[in-house]
Amino acid sequence: MTHYDAAASGLTFPEGPRWRDGKLWFSDFYSRAVYTLDAGGTIEKIVEVPGQPSGLGFMPNGDLLISSMRDQKVLRFANGALSLHADLSALVRYHGNDMIVLSNGRAYVGNFGFDPNGEEPRTTTLVKIEPDGSAGIVAEDMAFPNGMATLDDERVLIVAESVAQHLTAFDIAADGSLSNRRVIARTPECQPDGICIDADGNILVTTMVCDKLVTFARDGTLLRTDTFDTHLWAVAVGGGATWLCASDHYLEAETVAKRTGRILRLRRP
Repeated sequence: MTHYDAAASGLTFPEGPRWRDGKLWFSDFYSRAVYTLDAGGTIEKIVEVPGQPSGLGFMPNGDLLISSMRDQKVLRFANGALSLHADLSALVRYHGNDMIVLSNGRAYVGNFGFDPNGEEPRTTTLVKIEPDGSAGIVAEDMAFPNGMATLDDERVLIVAESVAQHLTAFDIAADGSLSNRRVIARTPECQPDGICIDADGNILVTTMVCDKLVTFARDGTLLRTDTFDTHLWAVAVGGGATWLCASDHYLEAETVAKRTGRILRLRRP
């Protein structure tokens, strides 16, 4: 098993981690709120999100964007208040999910595509949101588009397609449109969830229920696999550490009752 520190505990289902301003920002699904965690282990509630927060990102001016899952919206948090940034309800299927916000304020947002607790999997859309909040479908036939990251100075978008069990890459045009779709890595035994890029330009991937953190080179070559004793859902790099969102459970009733959600700080040899 991989060695790690539990930097925070007692959470329900942490997700969407982002490192900014010396803190880890993350959503806790079933607490319905966004939090920060500083290097000393202090957790601060930033804002409550009744629709259940997921993916996070920041606009160029520092405003926080939040994917609000159950009402299929992206919200903007600024000056202590939430407002609507984009309504995606006509563009997505079932819950909204993870999101990446580029340095120019353009965002890409995934969604489940189906109810995992009662429906058969079906493909869905990937949505692009411009800085002014205008939104449209930018890719079709995505198999549960989940975590996202960029390479080459935000010229390449990497999307974890959970149900398809692979990572898909697109070239990003100046207008935000996507082209040259290709599979760059596969996780045939597991479903990829959260992803990020480490300091060496490698792709870190958490895998649903498989309890593994998989590291790929940018060309898709498998570099290493770290195994844990808990389920991993998302990953971020910052402040000289690798941060993992973990929870032993994923159904709402269990996560709320047992509160096994943790933020892990990874120690690697």
